[in-house]
This record gives sequence, C-alpha cells and structure tokens, in this order.
Amino acid sequence: MYDTVFYVASDSKEYELRIDQEKILVLLGGYLKGSISLSLIDQGEKSRDYYYITDLDLENCKRLGIGRACLKAHIEIYDMPICAASVFGPKMDDGSHLVNDGGPFIEKMRQEGLVCEAL
Repeated sequence: MYDTVFYVASDSKEYELRIDQEKILVLLGGYLKGSISLSLIDQGEKSRDYYYITDLDLENCKRLGIGRACLKAHIEIYDMPICAASVFGPKMDDGSHLVNDGGPFIEKMRQEGLVCEAL
C-alpha cells in the first residue's frame, strides 16, 4: 500500500508521489513521470538497516525538486537512511550504479544529508 504525498514542483505543477518501502512513483495527471526503486538492506544487529537506491529514473522530471521531495518523504515516512552507490563506483550487476545525471544528483543529495554512502 502506498502513502501519497503531493508536491508542487518548480514548474508550478502538482505531482503525486506514491511511496512504499521499496518504490517511489512520480505521477502527473495520473501518468507515470519517474520512479525510484530501493532495497531494504538488513544489517542484523551489527548496524542500522537502511534503504539502498537500485534504480533512479527521474529523467522526465529532473531539475524540478521532485527527486529531493521523494527522498525527504521516504525518510519521513520510514525513518531510515537512504544510501546509494559511489558516484565514481564500478558498474554494478544489480544496476544500482549511477549514470547520466544520477551522479551529480546523488552527490548533491549527499551534501544535503539526504543520501549517504552504503553503510
């Protein structure tokens, strides 16, 4: 079941963010504009569990503040950190490596404290 958050982006349009533990969908007028997929990483008792971004697909809604809003909402709802691959990391078998604008976006989100390196 999804939690729903509405976000007015810098283009003055209201986007619907549907958020569950492992998927964030970005919709505009009922049409899918982007998504973020996450995997829960269970650390057992040695460290705090976290979510790891496995797919960052916001190409159709980039530079509008939507990615930031998605991450903030997920953190507020689930109260767990979100991590991502290294900006300069190798190509990952699971597809979680950063490509195109993903690297600069994740780096900016790290600077803002919304994303961390894998724990």
